[in-house]
Amino acid sequence: MHRFSSPSIPLSVLLAFAPAGVLAAIAPKEVHQVLPLDAKGELSLATFKGTVKATAWDRAEVKLDASIQADESSDCGTEQEKAEWVRRTEVKIETAPGSVRLSSDYDQLETAGNLNNHCVSRPFVNYEIKLPVNARLRIADHKSTIQVADVQADPAPGSSRQSLEGSRAMIRTAVAAAILGAICATAGQAQLGAPDGEHIHTLQAQFEHFRKELKIPGLAVIILQDRKVVWKHSFGYADVATKRAYFPETPQHVASLTKTFAATLVLQLVERGELRLNEAVADYVPEVEDRR
Repeated sequence: MHRFSSPSIPLSVLLAFAPAGVLAAIAPKEVHQVLPLDAKGELSLATFKGTVKATAWDRAEVKLDASIQADESSDCGTEQEKAEWVRRTEVKIETAPGSVRLSSDYDQLETAGNLNNHCVSRPFVNYEIKLPVNARLRIADHKSTIQVADVQADPAPGSSRQSLEGSRAMIRTAVAAAILGAICATAGQAQLGAPDGEHIHTLQAQFEHFRKELKIPGLAVIILQDRKVVWKHSFGYADVATKRAYFPETPQHVASLTKTFAATLVLQLVERGELRLNEAVADYVPEVEDRR
């Protein structure tokens, strides 16, 4: 337990509020526009990170308020560079009969980063949007916080109006429901070692529903019990164009998840005494240059 004397308390308060003070030094870039949109038109938004808040109103217009703000939590760049990245980031607006397309445009930012050959931190783009109550909304997002209400989320014919928490919330809900379904399917099967036919049918139907709802081309599911595979199944396609089926053995790109695997394996080796964290990689892999 750490003990702090009273003189140190003001310092801890100062450190806690320091980021807010720094953020204020880098002025955000504001975008405000009102765009005509047919009452039953479509608004699409493509963004990367920040926030999206969309609500409906009774006008045949889209009201756009966007704020581009520096990512002060990033270790990339100085304050001056982050201010420049804010300046170079744009909200791209494209209009056509019956549609409005918005996108967070980082093209100038990425070009500058490539020229300077160092890391670049994309600014946050925070959107507040109002659109016609009967209009349709599409959002393509990477890691924004999304709140959407009273807007048609699915433009498919015959689809009903619905409130949408956001694409990230939908994915979390789907994954949680899928895991819950898997647990329920196996909970009563401890002695049998595998889900029965009724549970399998329910589980398959749930995963196929989530796959279609989230527009996932293909996926595979494996349930393990006591480190043994008791059920596995695949859904959809590995190649939609050729209708090549997705199998449990289909190789899958896992991107940054490999970092978790690598870190876990390294720490297991440390526990066994076969590797030391304070030693250079070159001590174990001679092909890697020792940069200590």
